[in-house]
Amino acid sequence: MQPKAPKPKETGTFPFISTEEFHRRGAEWRAKFKRWPKAKQRAHLIKIGALTPEGEIPVYPMDHVPLGPRN
Repeated sequence: MQPKAPKPKETGTFPFISTEEFHRRGAEWRAKFKRWPKAKQRAHLIKIGALTPEGEIPVYPMDHVPLGPRN
């Protein structure tokens, strides 16, 4: 009797969707987001890090020399 071949590991990849489906889903989500109350929109943007609690776009310190004229 032959030993059973090991099962291939299942990866956590997303199934392929078409470009049209990708854009349709994005448009649906944006339409849903726009229907939310402004307070809920703001809370979500703060949660994902797109806004600070003060309602501003976060600015992180640079860890490099900015591009520009070098003197």
